[in-house]
Amino acid sequence: MFNNKTIRAKLLIVSITLLLLPSLVIGTSAYFSSKKNLDTTGEKTLKNGVEMALQIIDALNQKVEDGSMTIEEAQEQARVYLIGPKKADGIREIKNTIDLGEHGYFNAFNEQGIDVVHYSDEGDNSWDVKDANGKLFVQEVIKKAQNGGGFTIYEWKLPSNPDKTGEKIVYSALDPNWGWVVAAGTYKMDFNAGANQVLVIVAATIAIATIIGIAVIIWFTNSLSKPLHLVTQHVNRLADGDLTVEPLHIKNKDEIGALANDFNVMAANMREIISTVEHSIQQVGDSSQNLSAISEETSASSQEIGSAIDEIASGTAKQAEDAELSNKKVAHLSTQIEMVKELNEKMTTQSQAANDASQSGLAQMTSLQIKSEEANELSHTVLEVMNRLSARVKEIESIMSVIHTISDQTNLLALNASIEAARAGEHGKGFAVVAEEVRKLAEQSSEATGDVRQTLTGIMNESEQALQAIEQSQLLSDEQTKAVSDTKYSFELIVDSIHEIISSINEVNQEVQVMATHKNEVLTSIEHIAAISQQSSASTEEITASMEEQLRAIATIAEAAEQLNEAGDELKQKISKLKIH
Repeated sequence: MFNNKTIRAKLLIVSITLLLLPSLVIGTSAYFSSKKNLDTTGEKTLKNGVEMALQIIDALNQKVEDGSMTIEEAQEQARVYLIGPKKADGIREIKNTIDLGEHGYFNAFNEQGIDVVHYSDEGDNSWDVKDANGKLFVQEVIKKAQNGGGFTIYEWKLPSNPDKTGEKIVYSALDPNWGWVVAAGTYKMDFNAGANQVLVIVAATIAIATIIGIAVIIWFTNSLSKPLHLVTQHVNRLADGDLTVEPLHIKNKDEIGALANDFNVMAANMREIISTVEHSIQQVGDSSQNLSAISEETSASSQEIGSAIDEIASGTAKQAEDAELSNKKVAHLSTQIEMVKELNEKMTTQSQAANDASQSGLAQMTSLQIKSEEANELSHTVLEVMNRLSARVKEIESIMSVIHTISDQTNLLALNASIEAARAGEHGKGFAVVAEEVRKLAEQSSEATGDVRQTLTGIMNESEQALQAIEQSQLLSDEQTKAVSDTKYSFELIVDSIHEIISSINEVNQEVQVMATHKNEVLTSIEHIAAISQQSSASTEEITASMEEQLRAIATIAEAAEQLNEAGDELKQKISKLKIH
């Protein structure tokens, strides 16, 4: 966008920018520098005021310790010094001995947040008081005092306009004697009044300097832009072909004046050159027209002779080319026929080998199928045997249960016999011995029965596992048998396909033999035709070459004459647009 403006507009923009930019930078820097310095000075005033208040409290506390006054009297004097005496309505009149700004004053809290010194809220608890942003600033003031002193900034409503708030800054420190948190605070705007005056002065200075500078810049740009505008008008007329433009009269002694003088010299030189070129063009046009007419007559005669010879030569050359091309194609075809023949022989051999391999594979698959069926039958037999064995083991388990029951009953009978023998006394001792032996035999029979049952249980568990494994093996055997059957069927299809391929290859081989015989006969005929055509073409080419050389020379002359004539016409048209008289 800036590139489309005139030089006068560009000079105005750049000059005004260079005028305003430093003024704005200097004015802004001065305003912020003075504002910062005033803020620093105000903070020092608050801090010095608090330190002086602490010294006064310390001096009053010395009097309390000396006994010259009570602590209540000393604290009241401190309040009067920091703020002022209390009026009848309980509010103290602010009479600061230290200038803390228009709205600045002292106050003090104890460490629980109660106002021990305040112009209106003395005795109130301000611990939970919040500013406009919800900040518990009293707690922060006390905390910073306990940590050695510091500044607290918060938002508070303005005395002149309670609907608005402003930044307030407070410095606080802890008095070690009474435990007071002494604070001095005011609004930051009280510090910045001087900076605002600096801003007004700077703005006024920039405005006056800008008005004067713009006037000077406009005068300066006019002194440059008007001569340049006049030169631009003359250059545009010259660019449009008007060489009758009058000389420039510019009195500037700078580069613009030199540019005007150079323009006048250039316009005069161009008028002289164009007049000379116009005269030369007329002479060149006349000569080129004569040369062009002679060339056209000679070229017409030569072309009539050449066209007749060209027809003969093109026919002979075409015949020779066709014969040569046919010869090459037949020779190439011969090579391909031989290659096809060799490939057919290889395919026949490979097909026969594939057939033999397929037959062998089919025989092996048949044998594998028989073996797989035998293994499958054997798996069925083993499965039946394991099922019968499992049934026999279960029968044995039933018999062992009967034996175990008999053993328990025998043991019970032996116990009853022992009881009866004991009742019989001396007469039953022999019977008691027999009963004891029977009981022992019953216990041994029961233990043996338990061992046999445990063994049978293990045999049954292992039989179950073996039976499951055999069933799984049977499933795998069935799948294997099916896969072998499918593979055998695939081999049978492959064998059938190979038989068909061998039959087709034999038929192709017979046709290739016939093509090879016919190829040799065609190749011999084409070689004879090609030899005759080449002889005729060679004789015709010698005649044609001589005629073509002569035609090229005449055509070159005619073309040069035509180009010269066209160049003269074009130059004449361009010069006719220029005004030199």
